[in-house]
Amino acid sequence: MTFPLFRRPGTVVVVDDNEDFLEQLKLLLPVHWNVQLQINPHAVIEHVTANAKLCEEDASRQQQLIVESVRDGVSLIDAILKYWANTPERYAITNTVVTDYFMPAMNGLEMLRRLDGWQGARVLLTGQADEQVAVHAFNLGLIDQYISKSLEHLAKRVIDAIRDLSVHAHPRFEHIWRTLLTDVQAAAIQDPAVAKGLHEFVDGRWVEYMVMGRPFGILGLSSTGVPGWLQLESPETLAEAAEIALDAGVDGPSVEEVHAGGKLHAFGIGGPAQRKLVSTALRFGDKHPLLGALFEPWPALPDGGYAQWRARQPGRTIL
Repeated sequence: MTFPLFRRPGTVVVVDDNEDFLEQLKLLLPVHWNVQLQINPHAVIEHVTANAKLCEEDASRQQQLIVESVRDGVSLIDAILKYWANTPERYAITNTVVTDYFMPAMNGLEMLRRLDGWQGARVLLTGQADEQVAVHAFNLGLIDQYISKSLEHLAKRVIDAIRDLSVHAHPRFEHIWRTLLTDVQAAAIQDPAVAKGLHEFVDGRWVEYMVMGRPFGILGLSSTGVPGWLQLESPETLAEAAEIALDAGVDGPSVEEVHAGGKLHAFGIGGPAQRKLVSTALRFGDKHPLLGALFEPWPALPDGGYAQWRARQPGRTIL
């Protein structure tokens, strides 16, 4: 198991000429997912290709925030909080396309080939006669998963596939946030036991997050727009962390607990008051553990986060 360095909700597009199947998905797909149901593959090509430009602009904005934080010596955490507050349209970026293979206007594989510049997850639905085509497409890397339409509980299998693929970050976004980590930090966070523990922690709290290198931790956002920071430390960095806590004005007993790994200090997340915060440490992993402590010193975002954005979207219709 690996731990993606970036995650956020996006839009799912499903295209199939079978309206009955789309009606079934309309009812069964989780209500908190933003979903577009389409019959016309040409319309999907136009939408997703245009959407790819939005994705590229968003990636460039993230990269710019990192560059500005280094150049100007400003807090990257503060910059990301402002970015989250001011760009709710980021949730409209399409991250998954599910398409039937056999459609009269155009087969699904040809439609996926025409999605210029789009790097999201691709799922192909096939009939029994088309499975060899799907296997070949998968081996070539043209699709991420294929599902036979002859299987029982097809809608559930589609939902499971979308949910599994949504865990993985967009390749461009993953690369952006990997550049902030040292090789040691990257290796520590991808230890299988550490990754498993971080998955469990994040899944229960945040719909969106990114991993940072200095300070080392995860900045996350709940579905209702409440930001949080998971400070991360390895056992080898506790002595340095204790010195930083002491210099920041943390009281002596708390500094000793930081040195012992019982608490962690909120290094670098904000102003003077926040820099004195300490919180009980959690342990992720076993043989090569990371320690983490949760801090939530910020109010909810004014726009309410993903849940409020989703509530503002039109109801599901078949286009």
